[in-house]
Amino acid sequence: MRNVLATLVVFALPVVTLAQASQSFEVASVKRHKPGDPGGVTNLPPGRYIATNLTVRSIIQRAYQVQYVQIAGGPSWIETDRFDIDAKAPTAVPQDQMLPMIQSLLAERFHLALHHEQRPTSIYALIMAHREGKPGPQLRPFDCTDQAVAKAHPCNLAQVGIGHVSEKGVTMSRLASGLAALTGRFVVDHTGLNGTYDVELTWTPEPAPPNAAATGATPASAAEPSGPSIFAALQEQLGLKLESRKEPVDTLVIDSIQAPSEN
Repeated sequence: MRNVLATLVVFALPVVTLAQASQSFEVASVKRHKPGDPGGVTNLPPGRYIATNLTVRSIIQRAYQVQYVQIAGGPSWIETDRFDIDAKAPTAVPQDQMLPMIQSLLAERFHLALHHEQRPTSIYALIMAHREGKPGPQLRPFDCTDQAVAKAHPCNLAQVGIGHVSEKGVTMSRLASGLAALTGRFVVDHTGLNGTYDVELTWTPEPAPPNAAATGATPASAAEPSGPSIFAALQEQLGLKLESRKEPVDTLVIDSIQAPSEN
């Protein structure tokens, strides 16, 4: 195991003001979702941000493009209370420009204030399981730039259920992020594999980690009771391995947040 000592670094996030129209939605509806519904969905049609049945922690995770374990602090309700958000931009802005607008919405409606810290954290490094670097039988190259392939099997299509993950056109960094939600640890891609892949992974789940509710996963299939653990399945099916390490991780620390008034 490689140990890395990190000096604590704290710096403020850039302040987004309401005057910056390009950084704010024109209108936004925020409502509590009725309790009891499983899962959650994010939809980004042109110029709109629609979040259905999501926790605030999950919304922060998506807005700042971080893994679950990279968020620290905040009251318990950010992991239990669920919200529906429908926000409209002044124009049909591209999806990559939507993130600062969602961050602005969190600051305006939830009064979210946070800062970054580099914190030494126990993580998993996603690496090749075999020295020759050969992928497993259920990790196959999937060319998202091939129009014929993409038409027959759309890229970025994911099914996540209890003990099963099926994804087409996934990068290794995105797979690492998904494994973080399933293992409860920050996962860093060190596979050296570029491009996109077709992934089929089946395992016997351990008891659900504390963040399971925030991932929005809904059952797609049931794992076999005698099946492998997720660690064994990664090696046998994908030719990958999770190696425990301790490294500094950029962490979003919540300084303050308030439940929003609905409209």
